[in-house]
Amino acid sequence: MKFELNEYHRNSSDDELIEDLRNVAHFLKKNTVTLSEYNEYGRFHATTLTRHFGSWFKCLELAGLAPSRSKIGISDQLDLLKNKVYF
Repeated sequence: MKFELNEYHRNSSDDELIEDLRNVAHFLKKNTVTLSEYNEYGRFHATTLTRHFGSWFKCLELAGLAPSRSKIGISDQLDLLKNKVYF
């Protein structure tokens, strides 16, 4: 049986976490990164970043990246008006 040491990322600095997010965006050639993209290509898990910084939007902001979607899932206020339901 071969022993393999799993790498743990305890005490990773803010700069290290944000730099890894930027690296993923650079690798993907995009100005934003989704949670699933980060989980596929990042060194850490997206949950590590969101717990550390408070939200995925905050992580993207600190990395100088664009939001990966609107904060409430609606592209703009006009969409709200188009889908207005009258009672």
